[in-house]
Amino acid sequence: MTSALAEHAPNVFAAVSPWSALVDPDHDLVLPERIDPTVPYMFLFGDRDWLVADREHGEMEFGVTAPIAAYLRNLIKLYGLEEKPLQYTCGEISWFVFRNAQKVPMLTVGRVAGMTHANYPRESWIAYDEFLCRFSKTADGTLYYMGEKV
Repeated sequence: MTSALAEHAPNVFAAVSPWSALVDPDHDLVLPERIDPTVPYMFLFGDRDWLVADREHGEMEFGVTAPIAAYLRNLIKLYGLEEKPLQYTCGEISWFVFRNAQKVPMLTVGRVAGMTHANYPRESWIAYDEFLCRFSKTADGTLYYMGEKV
């Protein structure tokens, strides 16, 4: 639902942080042709989440299922992001940060070690305090990152 809101109401949301599944596994994947104005994403998932993680054949640097990888690759293309993410690990989370030409983190993926299809309080705090609160939008849809126009 979070991805659908970002796609269909991009003027309303400055940034989004979907958990576990970016796409509905019960429906065909439809990739957005545009998200305008852009909506930054922080996508968190557990490395044991059956809807997202694929330990044996996972795609991209963080080992996700094909539909999740397709959605993320589409965001990278739509937003013109760096194809090779910055990578680091902090505690149980391995981070993968895809930046735009201004070096703004428009797509941040966090793989949480040992987590299943869940949403833990600490990760909820991280989503808000370290990502969502850094973005804002004006009434005309202009995006700002930490007070600077994107």
